[in-house]
Amino acid sequence: RTPRERGLLQLRDAENGRERLLDLTSDSARAAVATCRRAHDQGLSRALDGLAIDHVILGSIDPPLPALLRLFRRRRGGQR
Repeated sequence: RTPRERGLLQLRDAENGRERLLDLTSDSARAAVATCRRAHDQGLSRALDGLAIDHVILGSIDPPLPALLRLFRRRRGGQR
């Protein structure tokens, strides 16, 4: 999810420690970030589905319990 706040967002890559600044002041920049995030999540889901791996994509803002309960209900129903 794109952060609610507007402005500059400092990001650090957990693997290599590189830092980047992301400008979220304009609507077009925010829309581009949201589009990239959705495309990434959809690609990841397709790849995991293709390998028959159960998965849930969790955000850092939303509570995880509803998404996990949906996954468990799907499993109980025999769906993937």
